[in-house]
Amino acid sequence: MSENKKLLQSLFLILMINFIFLIIISSGAIIKWNNDTLDMDFLNPLGWENNIVPSNDDDAIIDINDILVVGLENEIHINSLLLESNSKMASIQLFTTKDNITIGMNSFFLSKYTKARLISNYGKFNGHYPISSLQDTTVNSFGNAQVNFINSTEMIAIIESPSNFYQTSQMTIENSNAYFYNTSSINLFDQSKTNYFSSSIRHISFSHINLYNNSQFSINNSTLLITNGNQFNFNDQSIFNSINSEIIIQFDNSIFKIFPIKSSLSSSSSSSSSSSFSSSNNIEFKETNLYSTDGGEILIYRNVLFFNSFLISNGENSKTTIVDADFNIINQSIIYSNNNGEINLKNNLNTIKDTIMITQDGGKINLYKTIVATNVSIEITENQSHLNLKPSSTINLNGGSKIKISNGANFYISENSFLNLTNSEILIDKNGNLFQNGPIFFGTNNKFENRFKFYISSNILTSLPTSSTSTPTSTSTPSKTTTPNLNNLYNNLINNGSIFIKNQQQKQEKILINIPIINNGTILIESNCYFLNYHQNNNNSELIIKSDSTIDSNENIHLKAGRIYGTGRINTSVIHDYGELGSRSITGVLNITGDYTLSSNGLVVIVINSLTDFTQIRINETAILKGDIEIIISNKISTTKLTQLDVVNYHDLDKYSITFRKVRFKTFDPDTGLEMNGHDCARSISTDRSFSVVLIDCQSPISTGVIIGIVCGIVFIVIVVASSYHFKKSISKRINNSSIVIKLKKSKNNNNNNNNDDDDENNNNNSNNQENDDEKENEIDDSIQIDNSIQIENVNQIENVNQIEIAGNNINYDHDEINVNN
Repeated sequence: MSENKKLLQSLFLILMINFIFLIIISSGAIIKWNNDTLDMDFLNPLGWENNIVPSNDDDAIIDINDILVVGLENEIHINSLLLESNSKMASIQLFTTKDNITIGMNSFFLSKYTKARLISNYGKFNGHYPISSLQDTTVNSFGNAQVNFINSTEMIAIIESPSNFYQTSQMTIENSNAYFYNTSSINLFDQSKTNYFSSSIRHISFSHINLYNNSQFSINNSTLLITNGNQFNFNDQSIFNSINSEIIIQFDNSIFKIFPIKSSLSSSSSSSSSSSFSSSNNIEFKETNLYSTDGGEILIYRNVLFFNSFLISNGENSKTTIVDADFNIINQSIIYSNNNGEINLKNNLNTIKDTIMITQDGGKINLYKTIVATNVSIEITENQSHLNLKPSSTINLNGGSKIKISNGANFYISENSFLNLTNSEILIDKNGNLFQNGPIFFGTNNKFENRFKFYISSNILTSLPTSSTSTPTSTSTPSKTTTPNLNNLYNNLINNGSIFIKNQQQKQEKILINIPIINNGTILIESNCYFLNYHQNNNNSELIIKSDSTIDSNENIHLKAGRIYGTGRINTSVIHDYGELGSRSITGVLNITGDYTLSSNGLVVIVINSLTDFTQIRINETAILKGDIEIIISNKISTTKLTQLDVVNYHDLDKYSITFRKVRFKTFDPDTGLEMNGHDCARSISTDRSFSVVLIDCQSPISTGVIIGIVCGIVFIVIVVASSYHFKKSISKRINNSSIVIKLKKSKNNNNNNNNDDDDENNNNNSNNQENDDEKENEIDDSIQIDNSIQIENVNQIENVNQIEIAGNNINYDHDEINVNN
């Protein structure tokens, strides 16, 4: 019995010892690698103390120099892992810890699937397999520790795994595809680094990248996507470099933001603008595409260098802004704003060289300070795209630069901003618009052509300002210059579209255009302006003056084709070789303060809508009239009195002119616009001071003889008045069926005695032949009776009839023509 009892007690003791051991084991133990295995398999018990493989609650310690411990076949789940100095661990299957993975100095941990909290103390974490992952893992790297993902071409998944890098530690992703999900942010401090090489990296859903102190982020031959509200923030003096890569900031609240350097926050903008481009604080993009798209935002407060790179803003609410820094774009870079995207350059100095700037399909580029552009092509095209030169900003274009505006796009030059051109070109192409509210300065060798719409509200000057902020202090007109070479495409404003000149400012100062204008289209003037030189050369071209505006010029206005008309003043002489002075559809009062020279190929057009609404041309100096006049009268006019309308007035008539060469009347219907040749109720009279139209009552039964009597009565009055003022010796008058022309010349004192001697001889000898046959008409007695019951209103206004010339007392009548010769 006693022996049995002793046996039972022994068994109980063994069970209690085993139970206690199991309790100790289950609570977790610290188990060390002892290096007794030859295959170095983590799951081989021979490699561990007491031949116990670490399990879920155990803390594993590997402390062996330069020997790699590997996990090959099965998953590994432990509480924590400590790799002492110079130790190495690799896991091909899933490797998880509840607590930290701590990597010591000169050690490294290589993993395919990792779920742990990783502390890398001067050691390395490497993901070297096609699929690698860190999940629910906090990475803290110190010293020169490294976290590397290499050749993970299928996927690196980093989920809810924030990573912190201190001192000179770094993370490298190379030849891999990386996904950062759900709060897997990367934070770099001190002089730590993150390097992306030949990889595709996506930060999704609150997976931010934050750089502090002097940390550095480099991306090379890779694609970085910041999306779904993620942020990429550069703080302090952190450094960013990108080579041959794409950086895409996508969707609303996704931000790529480079903050200003703390030491420069207190410095003034003036000092920062004059500072040199410091390489230590550069943000460099080399052969890189930087996108803000679908609502993404890029915000940079630091010096930026773009070298052969793209800066792109694409999509509604997408925005890129560069503020208070130097911005250098060189060597075939492209700035591109598309699909309602927006790019704002608010920095102090922008140097753009050998670059293309494009805004397309509703995109906007806003320039706020100084742009220095050399050999730059700026294209604003399609569907309400905009290039905006904001107030107090300047663009200096030189070295073969070009601005092209087309297809519904707009270029706005704001008030107090400047556009300076040297060896450059502006083309306002089809459906393009240029709104000029600030001055344009023309240097040398520039081309400027408008093919659609150009709105001028400020000066176009030829001398560049002394500084980008200087403003012209005077609106005085320049001195007279030599006539430019109009066949040269350079240094002229060539208009093949429409130009609108109107001062939008409250100060109604004169707008100066100090380059020659070659107008082949339409120019509408609604403000006072100055033209250095003006030539109009196209049959469809028009110069329209409205709002009683004034054109000043030190050169003559040349009308070689098209039309000039409206209400206003031309403060110089007009040379009219071809084309029309006056409109065929509207009336106006046009004053020419100098001489007016009408060649034989020119035409003056007068429109009479009513007795109070008719075209008037007033010439302050000498009129040389060798061409024709055409008078278009509304068929709605009705009068019961003989009414005279002065349509052309001049101070003096050239001695070789006999007023207009030919006078043509037309009738038009205001309701239909239909024109008909002739007008039965209109006649014209001209003197050496005016050309007038006489309208008569066509409804009254007035005989031709009575009309002739009226005319002769007017002639008699004119002769008496002329004699009393010592006019020249002859007064000529010719009456055709539809016009009366009276020309008065000042007579000299020694001619007064010749008039009576000539009367009898002219009464006996003068007669005219009918135009279509040789049949002679009967002589008309020189005393034609005048019907005193006919009333004449406003003797200073009359139009064209077939002609009457009065040059003495004898009157010969040949069918429709009466000649009164000296």
